Formats: sequence, C-alpha cells, structure tokens
Amino acid sequence: MTQQWYPEVHHFCRGVPIVLIGCKTDLRMDKERLRKLKSSQQEPITYFQGEATCKSIHAEEYLECSAKFQENVDNVFREATLIALNGMKKEQRMRRKKRNCLLL
Repeated sequence: MTQQWYPEVHHFCRGVPIVLIGCKTDLRMDKERLRKLKSSQQEPITYFQGEATCKSIHAEEYLECSAKFQENVDNVFREATLIALNGMKKEQRMRRKKRNCLLL
C-alpha cells in the first residue's frame, strides 16, 4: 500500500486529506482465511500496524470497519465526511489569504 498506492495519491491528489480505512476486520477471526494467510507466511495487519501506516503516510486518521457485521461503517463515513469538509474549508481559507487587492 505505501509503495504503490500512496505515491500515486500523493502525486495526483496533492493537498487532499487522506483517511486510511482498514476494511473487512471480520476476517481477522475467520479461521479459514487465517489458515490461507499462514500458508503463505502472511497475517492480517493489526490495528497498531494500521495506525503506524497512517502516521507514515501523514493521513488524517486511521479507521477500521466490517461491512459484513456492520461494525463502525457509519462512523467511517461520518469521519471521512467531516475530514473532507474540514479540508475544503481549509482550502477556501488559503485561497482567501492568497487574494490580493490592487487599487490603481
């Protein structure tokens, strides 16, 4: 994620706030999925690994959810919306500051 996805977003969406979402948290408890991951020397990321990635890419926030069990889905949309709206307000303030008025 940090090596492929983030550089593209950073390049094409400079200045846009990023919210990192950990989806399908229910799979952390899925024995079949865990067995498959283990067979390829992998494991699901932990919440703390998600937080660390969030900090490393300078994202606004790290949130997790499970659509299957409807865990934290509403909060993900609420927080992402608030962050997007706050980012827009911040951008508008910056634009106002850059305006110069010249009288001749």
